[in-house]
Amino acid sequence: MAMSTGSYHFRRPTQDDFQAVADLVRTVENFDSEDEEDPTEYVKILFRLLDFDQDAWLVEDDEGRAVAVGGVRRRIATRIRAFGGVLPEHRGRGIGTGLLERMEERARKLAADAPEGEEVLMGGDVASGNEGAKQLFEERGYEHARYFWKMGIDLDQETPEPEWPEGIRVEHARRDRDEPAVHAASDEAFQDHWDHHPTPYEEWREWMVDSDWYDPSLWLLAWDGDEIAALSLCSLDPKEGWIGVLGTRRPWRRRGLAKALLYASFNEIRARGKPRAVLGVDAQNPTGATRLYEGAGMRVLSESAAYRLRVR
Repeated sequence: MAMSTGSYHFRRPTQDDFQAVADLVRTVENFDSEDEEDPTEYVKILFRLLDFDQDAWLVEDDEGRAVAVGGVRRRIATRIRAFGGVLPEHRGRGIGTGLLERMEERARKLAADAPEGEEVLMGGDVASGNEGAKQLFEERGYEHARYFWKMGIDLDQETPEPEWPEGIRVEHARRDRDEPAVHAASDEAFQDHWDHHPTPYEEWREWMVDSDWYDPSLWLLAWDGDEIAALSLCSLDPKEGWIGVLGTRRPWRRRGLAKALLYASFNEIRARGKPRAVLGVDAQNPTGATRLYEGAGMRVLSESAAYRLRVR
């Protein structure tokens, strides 16, 4: 069912809208961010996972052109993710408000499934350049919770060789064999991080394995005997290499593993012909990750702000 706001029309997207949505998201992100990215694979995965009949909206102008998109997705019973964007030339016309109203209404319905007595939060991220979205969130009662950075380093110079602690061996992941162990180790390594909640294996697999990003030869696993002590899970996009996950489990911390894996990841990405390595990090990371990255020569490329709304 289509709904109208002025000269704009809200409807449910379909799989046929994929390219229009991917192009829209790319335009929005590149306008708001200080660093260009290609969101195609991210949008592709969302199109597999979203319930279009209940959790997503596409906004079109009178000529049928996609000008905004939004949706929600439940991570766990008490945490709901909101996402969306409005093309720059169509902002300030009530579209963002209309999307948020629909997302909040849907989030409150999803919250009914959460255990009784538990707080349910809906969270969303805003790029540093989108002051209008920040103002809208704050006017609707969202609380600013965190800043996140995209950090990067140019790979035009040689990286110091990694120094591995005694007893550690480093191997590439083995397809269809190591994934469950990697999931468990990654989940444990990030248990100290802000708002961490265990991710079910099938959910993790959708994002990390069943996607075009997955290349096990870019997953570096630091083994101590038959246990994964630390890991770096990298992937490539057309212009750079992503260190998507870099973590060390508690018993193996403060032995230099994260630094060694970071340097090894730089070398892997350079060997694939990419001129830059990047990663995302909580600006207030409690394990000192930002100091590690800055010490290795990485710099902040862009920033986003995380906002949260109590929906129950």
